[in-house]
Amino acid sequence: ANHYNYSKDYRTLSETIDSYNDYVYYSKKSTIYAMLSQPLGAWGAIKLSYNHDKYWKKNGSNSIAVWYGKDIGSTSLSLSYTRTSFK
Repeated sequence: ANHYNYSKDYRTLSETIDSYNDYVYYSKKSTIYAMLSQPLGAWGAIKLSYNHDKYWKKNGSNSIAVWYGKDIGSTSLSLSYTRTSFK
């Protein structure tokens, strides 16, 4: 007897387990986000932000960002800096 195995759009048990492990590995456990925004009058505005991500199985990350913006006539100037570190 001939046997034919056709598995289009289906996963093997091993593929299903691997995809679940990847999902758990990369899925976030928690996020903390804080932002401060301060207008500086004629000097423009500044924003500071902090982001901390925890994951179930991999190392977390911390990000700090600084943004400055100012309108000069009909032109907008903005500068930003972000630093991210991984634990």
